[in-house]
Amino acid sequence: MAASITAAPGKRAFKGPRRGEPAHRGEERHTADYAAQWTQARRRRSIAAAARYTRFVQQLKVLLPAGALVIVLAVVTFSSINASRNDITFAFDEIEAQEDDLKMLNPKLNGVDKEGRPYTVTADYAQQIKGRADFVTLYNMQADVTLKDGQWVSISAGRGELDSAKETLTLTGDINVFSDRGYEMRTSAALVDFGNGMISGDKPVEGQGPLGVIKGNGFTVDQEKELVTFTGGVETTYIPPPHKKAK
Repeated sequence: MAASITAAPGKRAFKGPRRGEPAHRGEERHTADYAAQWTQARRRRSIAAAARYTRFVQQLKVLLPAGALVIVLAVVTFSSINASRNDITFAFDEIEAQEDDLKMLNPKLNGVDKEGRPYTVTADYAQQIKGRADFVTLYNMQADVTLKDGQWVSISAGRGELDSAKETLTLTGDINVFSDRGYEMRTSAALVDFGNGMISGDKPVEGQGPLGVIKGNGFTVDQEKELVTFTGGVETTYIPPPHKKAK
């Protein structure tokens, strides 16, 4: 036989908890404790993320401009212009950060070295590798440097990986170094070692300027000696300057 349970108007059929109420006082306290613990855990995560982000910014400030200037040395040496790397000052401009994945959108750095040479370094974005506070990847990075004699040099790379622990910058993709005086170098991979002031690559490289073209299957740049060496099947084409007609 079917049965039904009804309640008088304004009364509940059972004395159980109303919707949204804890069944017991102990459960209410448990809910409050859980909320407090969750809030504290979230605060700790935010503090940890902020600390990681601070290290992330510091790495970009120190290594990124230094990397740009040491890369410039390659084209500067190629054009026989002295431009040693120096300590630098810098400032950030128009940086947006996403704390969740520690991504920095449109980073832009401006600075002037001890010799008064201004530089600008930009990238589409920079991202810290998860679990590696000392490792930052930059995408579509470009550096512009104005040398003391007024020459402008631009460096671009599809991807740059900064390792502050090893003090290295690994560049991949289309790497171009261009001078407004007609000097240019192109390659697809390069390793910048800040510790010993060396740049090296084992991929085909081509350099050209007003006096000719040089090609190789690799290269090294010695910062201290200001020397660029092309290696592996080196080919050189010399283009003599045009003779001036006698008056």
